[in-house]
Amino acid sequence: NYIDVPDVLKEICEKYAVDPEILHVEITESSLIDDRENETDIVKRLHEYGFIVEIDDFGKGASSLSFLKDVDADVLKIDMGFVQGEANKDRSRIIAKSVIEMAKQLNMEIITEGVETKEQVSQFTEIGCNIFQGFYFSRPLPIDKFEEFAREHK
Repeated sequence: NYIDVPDVLKEICEKYAVDPEILHVEITESSLIDDRENETDIVKRLHEYGFIVEIDDFGKGASSLSFLKDVDADVLKIDMGFVQGEANKDRSRIIAKSVIEMAKQLNMEIITEGVETKEQVSQFTEIGCNIFQGFYFSRPLPIDKFEEFAREHK
């Protein structure tokens, strides 16, 4: 609300000679719903500058599929609510599978968040997801530990 995010990110990339095409900018689903017209413009400008745009926490709030029509994001991150918990597990799986199929038809990459077990990786691989984020792989790490982790797990 207080800064021009696309321009600020572009200026930072120029200042530090970082190619925007290697950076992913996450926008939460709720911010897209709250101010769709402005966010649609922001996503368009981020793309023009070369950034990869992700919709984070998809399915967490009051999702509206219509914004997927209007917002040309590159990546859809499925909220952990579809992964974790036992309540309505079958319904969650059916919805997640449909969202994954729809995102693929929209040429979007899909990341499933909140993965904590090997079974969850298997279940979501089975329904079409192949990129995951969660404690199953690692808890958040300070930069020095992350660099060590990355070297060990190429």
